[in-house]
Amino acid sequence: MAPPRLLALLTFAVLVLSSKATSRKDNEQHGRVKRSKFIGPERFHWPNGKVIWRYDPRYNHKDKRDQLERAMSVIERYTCATFEELKTNSIRLPYYLKVVNGPGCYTTLGYQKIYYGRRYGRQDLSLSAGCYHGHDIRTILHELAHVLGLFHEQSRPDRDDNVYVFNDNIRYSELAQYKKYPWSVTGKTKLPYNYATAMHYGSRFFTKRGMLTMQTKDWRDQFIIGFAAPGLGEADYQAINTMYKCDKNCNAGPKECLNEGQRVHRPMTSACECRCPEGLAGDQCEAVSDDTAVCGGVLETGEEGGIITTPGFPSPYKNGQRCTWLIKTKNPSDRITLNITEFDLTPSQGDCYEKGEDTLEIRRWGLINFGSTYCAKNTGEVPPIQTSLLDKVLIRFSGNKADGDHKGIRIEYTINKKNDDREVLDNFIEVPFRKLVTTEKKSIPHISPADCGRTCLSAADCNSFVHGDPHNSTCYLSLKMVDHTNARLFNDLAANYFYKKPAGYDYSPLDWFGKKAGIQIRGACAKPLSKMSLESCATACLYSPKFECKAFVYGGDTCALCYKDTMMVQLVTNPRVDTYERNEYLEVPQAEGAAQGPALTPRPRKDCYYKEDNGVSYVGTSRRTVRGMICQSWFYTKGYGPGSKYMKENPTKWRKDKYYCRNPGDDPEKTRPWCYIDTPCYGVWPLSRCKEAANWSYCRLPVCTD
Repeated sequence: MAPPRLLALLTFAVLVLSSKATSRKDNEQHGRVKRSKFIGPERFHWPNGKVIWRYDPRYNHKDKRDQLERAMSVIERYTCATFEELKTNSIRLPYYLKVVNGPGCYTTLGYQKIYYGRRYGRQDLSLSAGCYHGHDIRTILHELAHVLGLFHEQSRPDRDDNVYVFNDNIRYSELAQYKKYPWSVTGKTKLPYNYATAMHYGSRFFTKRGMLTMQTKDWRDQFIIGFAAPGLGEADYQAINTMYKCDKNCNAGPKECLNEGQRVHRPMTSACECRCPEGLAGDQCEAVSDDTAVCGGVLETGEEGGIITTPGFPSPYKNGQRCTWLIKTKNPSDRITLNITEFDLTPSQGDCYEKGEDTLEIRRWGLINFGSTYCAKNTGEVPPIQTSLLDKVLIRFSGNKADGDHKGIRIEYTINKKNDDREVLDNFIEVPFRKLVTTEKKSIPHISPADCGRTCLSAADCNSFVHGDPHNSTCYLSLKMVDHTNARLFNDLAANYFYKKPAGYDYSPLDWFGKKAGIQIRGACAKPLSKMSLESCATACLYSPKFECKAFVYGGDTCALCYKDTMMVQLVTNPRVDTYERNEYLEVPQAEGAAQGPALTPRPRKDCYYKEDNGVSYVGTSRRTVRGMICQSWFYTKGYGPGSKYMKENPTKWRKDKYYCRNPGDDPEKTRPWCYIDTPCYGVWPLSRCKEAANWSYCRLPVCTD
């Protein structure tokens, strides 16, 4: 083992090399500096857990002081760490933390007086304008946790037991951000790996091609990682308490705290106390804080689930009523799904987080973190179906301005087994890396794909949805039976499109591929995978996290995923294998219940095309194909296409149409507007194959519905 001094120098070298700020765009999205669970050596811990801080006199965002102080108070609530503002202007100042203007959100790790004290007398915390997000203080919590000594979660030594990291998809300059450190550097901890924390990177942070940089081993946890979590998790507060030995002087008090309560030394005594999450009470945080004789309480449920309501429901609730329910499962692996069937509160005029509003708060990320808060902004709007991430959930109702005309809430809760989410998604056809672009949609943040599917299934006017964004946690419900047949379906590596499965339709992942029998792609493929079925190979290509899979070669039980399609590579004859190429445009069957309008009469249109005439009547100026390529001139195809025949037949028309999407109507196999594509043989070898390559493509256009 390395000597302690050498170990400290190595740790410092890592911190210095990786503490640079990244671009402003990345800084506003997520963590900036390479770290793991918590820094081990005590000389990097703030003395007595007290952080002395002050603003730089030239700091531009002092008007956001309330957000910084709120984040500090949250940490103080659950740990023995404290933050004290330095207000003196004396020449002799103690070592302190200076809040400065910087190019983003970043800071040094832990207490760095040994390196910065003699030269600077302080260390910096940069909080730019992009670090402040109103009620959302997770970015500030993230940086303050670094100040106290917490590393990023994905740098723990047990990282590989929980997530896959794809180094090929990470920017080369940021690879150090994903380095894994031994327990001797990070500090040994028995705390479980925590997805639901702001200390964990997201699935596409620092990506260089839009592909995944990290993937959880349990698919249900993929949407959690990153800044989807509302703040620090229970394990983060426990790590801080362990680091600063917050219970070292305890001779009395509870030996254990329940329900995420934190055991901390009580000031001026020799006893410890449990600091409970807001809404819980008791010596060990075993009870709820509100009067359970009226409503609320601790509910432990098995297989049956149950129903909770406001007092007297469906009669109107009274002013000043508050209810808190803590629902727990008997099996730690089970989850709780909430279906809010009635949501009738006094309308809110301001923000849901403002005091004095009638609200419903649901904490499903853990009991310490503040949960999603709902108020009655729009009449008839009901919060979405949602599932807890742990085996417990806290629900709080506050009736602060009841007017006697609203009956309150009714929530049905059920137990969600491990496979329940997959059964819900089996009702949909999933189209990976696609999104539906339509104005008829409703967005729901911080919700899993399965809960998005449950919400869509329970809605009368929803037959599809898109799940995903840069943080992989937003659901977009398609309303008024909008689907791919009357809207645009675009490529998006951060989204997946789910379409309600038609009755009797036997879906297979192979539906998205065209087969080329006896043909093999030479090169441009990853290392073959053995002992795979044909459908499993197709699924692996659809959901490939390391690169955008455009085709695969399959023979026997061997599968090779390819990152180029058959038009861009050399093909060879091999009777032992077949090549399956992913279709450019996905023709999803019509869903049950989808709108079946009457046959339309085509007329010249510039914004869409009619299926009835295969797009012959389209006269718009779109020039983009479904693959994103630019259309080529109709009468100039660089010698390898038949485009010149249109010039000879009607030169005036085709000079006017130039390179816009059209369907001349002379080929019955072409069913919508298309065009020749620029340099279709780019990358094709040998060049003698150029004329054999498809030099046209369908255009990216919606279907007319009126």
